Amino acid sequence: MPSRRQFLAAAGTTGVAACAGCASTFDEQHAAFVHAKSVRVRWQAASGERATRVLRVNHDAANGRVHGYYDPALVAAAVEPPTGVVVDDATHDRLTGEFDAVEYELGVCDGSPGDVGECFEETAGREDFNSAPLTGRCAVVEAGDELDVVGAESGVYDVKRVELDERAWDAHRDN
Repeated sequence: MPSRRQFLAAAGTTGVAACAGCASTFDEQHAAFVHAKSVRVRWQAASGERATRVLRVNHDAANGRVHGYYDPALVAAAVEPPTGVVVDDATHDRLTGEFDAVEYELGVCDGSPGDVGECFEETAGREDFNSAPLTGRCAVVEAGDELDVVGAESGVYDVKRVELDERAWDAHRDN
């Protein structure tokens, strides 16, 4: 997997239509399509730090398929609708109250679904995570160890099939 800098360099500096004029605020922005959104939680156990994903939703735009899993007790609201994947305040508060850390991860690729370039997964703040459309494109910039979403265009790609599995959180599983 390429480094964040390699990905952003390869992604080019084209913007997303929804972000016209944003470039003046940032040094560089990079257009990408969103292929995955995840929520990872961390906690301290007797054996050391543990982590697991309580939500992972992928968008196979080339085939019009959204698939993945979520924990219905923790993040069910985040997948309503399943192509949205947005973590509201109540869900975020529940997660931060139960776990030591909550990380929001975005998977983005340059190019288009039929002609995919480099792909990259990185953490993002919750606001950026929520604004990145699973079935669309976004403009991102590097901000330290995270991606910032500076523009987004939702509903760019059609979804023909949704396959989300319910998977209960397991304190003994790392993934």
